[in-house]
Amino acid sequence: MLQRPHRFARAEVEIRLTARTVEIFHKGERIAAHQPMSGSHKHVDEATREVILTIHWGGGQHSRLRVRKPKTGEHGCRTSEEALAVMRAMATRWSDQDIAASLNRMGMPAGQGKTWTAHRVSSVRRVNGIHAYCSAEKDGKWLTMSEAAAKLGVSHHRIRRL
Repeated sequence: MLQRPHRFARAEVEIRLTARTVEIFHKGERIAAHQPMSGSHKHVDEATREVILTIHWGGGQHSRLRVRKPKTGEHGCRTSEEALAVMRAMATRWSDQDIAASLNRMGMPAGQGKTWTAHRVSSVRRVNGIHAYCSAEKDGKWLTMSEAAAKLGVSHHRIRRL
């Protein structure tokens, strides 16, 4: 049932704009639907990064809608900052497969709400300039199991039990 939109003056609403109608929803329920006249127009206020849509209704009324304009590259499928922080912390010591498994265990979805795979981790790392794990890179901080066993003079089995 359509309601009087003025009752929702300060409420958060969702606007769906098509070429033929403007629909206003509050908590998933449509509260208004109108056909704007052909004089409706929009422009972008770059200072506030808002799209301003002025609707000229039949009967002489005007409505002005202001919607924040997303930044370049900003969209709903973006990887969360928390997931990127985990990747940065793990990338130098762990493979993409290990990072994907950790992100999935932590319940952090990929940008589109999907689970993480090694391929998705690799792609996000490249886009965000996060350097990959390199098993051949030796800086003296980390040893492989074989190197640790040789250095300590024990078997691989003994290292695994540590």
